[in-house]
Amino acid sequence: MPKRWCLLNGPYATVHSQGLCGQLPPSVWSRVEQGYQRFRKEYQRPIQCRVLSVMRQWVNGHWYDFEGDDKLLNNLCAFLEETDRQANVTNQHKKWCKSIQTCIERKRRSDSTTAHTPTVELDDDIPPPLNSPNSFAPVKPPIVWHTAKKGEIDSYDLLTLHPLEIGRQVTLLEFELYRAIKPIELVGSAWTKQDKDRRSPQLLKLIDHSTMLTYWVARSIVETPSLEERVGMFSRVLEVMSVFEELNNFTGLVAFYSALNSSSRIDREKQICYEKFKKLCNPHWKEMIDRLQSINPPCVPFFGHYLSKIFFYEEGNSTFVQNNNEELSHEQMSGDGNSGVNSNASNRKILVSFVKCRRIAAIISDIQMYQNQPYALQVEPSIRVGFF
Repeated sequence: MPKRWCLLNGPYATVHSQGLCGQLPPSVWSRVEQGYQRFRKEYQRPIQCRVLSVMRQWVNGHWYDFEGDDKLLNNLCAFLEETDRQANVTNQHKKWCKSIQTCIERKRRSDSTTAHTPTVELDDDIPPPLNSPNSFAPVKPPIVWHTAKKGEIDSYDLLTLHPLEIGRQVTLLEFELYRAIKPIELVGSAWTKQDKDRRSPQLLKLIDHSTMLTYWVARSIVETPSLEERVGMFSRVLEVMSVFEELNNFTGLVAFYSALNSSSRIDREKQICYEKFKKLCNPHWKEMIDRLQSINPPCVPFFGHYLSKIFFYEEGNSTFVQNNNEELSHEQMSGDGNSGVNSNASNRKILVSFVKCRRIAAIISDIQMYQNQPYALQVEPSIRVGFF
């Protein structure tokens, strides 16, 4: 037995536990106190400040997590109040708590103001005053009509409405649906789960809209009574797709292209009329990705490309991984020979795959980049209600 263990074995074996503390010299307690203070200064307090910093970023940048979860918000507020009341926390900790509480109150006031602010309908024909913030905004082009006039909802279809205005109104609607999608709806492949209606409501709206738009275009083509009218309908679809291409609306472009590819229509003139869209809508999306990287917003990217990449990372890699070699790594760094003491406990430790999280976050960041710049186009309510 080592000598150091022999020296300590006597007091432990001959003194009761109640009297053992009184036998320890003050120098031992001093070293314990110094070690504890060093632990608090170098490890505990920096980690606590980092946790509070993450909480503030959570509240400031991802408030949507708290909007529909009162329990989560109440737990966070209770934690901040309890931390602020503790006597052993530093002034820096209290400043962090106050900052987070201030951010929460600001977000709450913003939500309340948005909910109670009335919507004012302005006449688009009246120009804004010269000193108004919107006086330097881009001028929205007027609504373009064809054979169907404004208000004649029963006569609205692909042939009676102007293809330019069809492309504009579809683009505006799809941009609103695209812009409403929140990052939390894309985490964990939520749109594929059983509770997808609760976890990804806005994403499902965009998917359902694209599906119904494809069905409507295909039905409009095959329900035409004559071949001549069907060719005209097909030509009109290609004209609308050209408008989508000019407006960088890849969601509408893919929806119309899918309608032309569906088995429910004839393909007599297919290869001649839309060969330029075939390469753009290739299933590998290479041409579309290159086009997306070379243009400036506003645009409506095709969301299926992003969903495929996110699903690939989510299902192909685990977010939480088991670290079976952690004890060996610590042993190699410290040179300690007692490696079998906590090997079982070490094998049960779970680590987070931050590589996977960063990759998914990069995809979501690309999605958000195109949600900020809106289109300078007018919304025509009669077309949106009667046509879509």
